[in-house]
Amino acid sequence: MADSYSEFVQKVRRYKPSQLIPAIAQLSSSRPLIQTSNDEWKQATPWALAAMARESILYGNEFRPNSVNTTTIDELFDAFGQVSASQAEPTLNTILTPLAHEQFPHQESVFEEIARSQALFGQSVPSIDPFPWEEVIGLPLDAAIGASLMIASLASAHGGRFETSWLQQDGLDELFDRFVPKRYVEATASLLTGTPSAARHALPPGGIPWSQRRFAFNPLWTKPLVDLGSAGTWTPLPTAIPRAITPANLYYAGMKSTQSGFAEDLGTRVEAYVGRQLRSARGLQVYPEVVFDSREGEQKSADWFLIADEAVVVIEVKSARMTLAAKAAGPAQQTIVERSITHGRDQIDKTARLIRAGHDAFQHIPNDRRIIGLVVTAEPFYLANSRLPEYGPHREVPTLVASLREIEHMVAVPPSNEIVPALLEIIDDPEQSTWALSTSLQRRFPAAKRNKVLDEAWAQFSWLGPSFWANTGAIPPVRNVVRPDETHLLIN
Repeated sequence: MADSYSEFVQKVRRYKPSQLIPAIAQLSSSRPLIQTSNDEWKQATPWALAAMARESILYGNEFRPNSVNTTTIDELFDAFGQVSASQAEPTLNTILTPLAHEQFPHQESVFEEIARSQALFGQSVPSIDPFPWEEVIGLPLDAAIGASLMIASLASAHGGRFETSWLQQDGLDELFDRFVPKRYVEATASLLTGTPSAARHALPPGGIPWSQRRFAFNPLWTKPLVDLGSAGTWTPLPTAIPRAITPANLYYAGMKSTQSGFAEDLGTRVEAYVGRQLRSARGLQVYPEVVFDSREGEQKSADWFLIADEAVVVIEVKSARMTLAAKAAGPAQQTIVERSITHGRDQIDKTARLIRAGHDAFQHIPNDRRIIGLVVTAEPFYLANSRLPEYGPHREVPTLVASLREIEHMVAVPPSNEIVPALLEIIDDPEQSTWALSTSLQRRFPAAKRNKVLDEAWAQFSWLGPSFWANTGAIPPVRNVVRPDETHLLIN
């Protein structure tokens, strides 16, 4: 029985990467690019496959005597499933937070993630110059997104293998002319390809103790194509290819770049994105932040106001995100929570006091009804509403935490005049107020709806029509939102 993650790693290391990684890739490629929550998927979860591939890339070697056979992957799944917590004094937070951040990203819609990349980072925002993605990643952002989908589709159709030499075959020029220019596919493949040796040298220093190694950095998230030399180039997780061009990775690419302005503009860009989402829902009365004078000088309120007959929703947007150490429930979690969620709740409380006091700058915001709050984070803090103490104290104004993804779901609720009443019901319910907002909304509005902002961003890739998927032989992403009630936390 593998009672520690180290034992699982040792089991993975019994096999040559040149055999194990292709076997993982072949299994992954037999699945659609969109994960489905069926029994087969639960028994062979993508995060277990990701862990197998990572440990083989980082710690495997070609001088192992064991050969991969038909039972190898099943045995490794079983070993992963038997890993137990090695913490001396585990708490609900140290158990649930790492598992949530390990599992939930694999269950989210690829369509939503890549469309959000284009909507958030690829479209113009007033007062912000377009970010020079071509200089940072080597090609235009929309081209990288489209090419990543083409590569993922081709790899899925070829048993998890992808070779750039395929792009030189006769007869493909028409394919590139219709979809993505070949030079962009080649550039994207180069951007997303890594070797085991390079992955070992690129490991981020510190942050995650060995006891939490299961939740450490996975090179597949940035280099999902693994070059094994004479054994070929394989993708252990085809879904990781388009996800490599999603907001989380683009954030780090922008922060690491020598181009100035990314960090300074990020908060403004995320704040503007939330406003676009709110205004996309017909009938909602939305106001931006209020700038006002005080004894301390010029001050700003929370970022957005959603006005309804039933209540005023005060919304504070935070671009901070969970670091790897915070996702593993390490000491860094407290710092991240304080500067995002706790600070957001404080800002909502301060704004609510000014509204209730009838401050002159807030005369357009009603003060004759309830006030509730929403802290919106750029990336998910999956357990932020759980009332676990590690996610910060609640303040004066009843407040929920929601990610951009959940705001996208919220504004797609029809009719829009039911959004605020639904938020009030959720926030007043002792149980549902501790759930993820998307789960609570799903109970009230079970029919999945289209998000206008994401659809507009997806329209940039209109060439990704039925003929594209027919030519690549892969299964297209589902274009509507993933049902939030299909997101599960599987505790081993």
